Amino acid sequence: LEWCNKRIDGASLGLDRKEYRRVLKNYVKAVWACYACENMEPKTFTWRTMVDTLQKHKPEVLPEKNVSECLNACRLLYSCRSISEDVAEHYWELTLELCLKAPSMYKGKLKKIIDERLL
Repeated sequence: LEWCNKRIDGASLGLDRKEYRRVLKNYVKAVWACYACENMEPKTFTWRTMVDTLQKHKPEVLPEKNVSECLNACRLLYSCRSISEDVAEHYWELTLELCLKAPSMYKGKLKKIIDERLL
């Protein structure tokens, strides 16, 4: 997963703010659909199983054309250098919530906010 070490934001994927939010919302829907298919609780889902499940259930869960958008959303959420992989893996829901509420926060403040929430 080469891109894990690269900092990626909506602009680098050619997405404006509106598109960025749309992609993240599609991703949320797809992940919840995967939970239902797998009868899994969110807390048992890791980053890796989530991606595997997204890929396994296409196109039943997700239209084929949206699969790459969802995987790009994974990149947006997990590849920022300021968020360690273990935090991203176990607190992806919080990360996603913050990204959806305020994408601009993603660039520097997010790790601090996550750390404060975890204390």
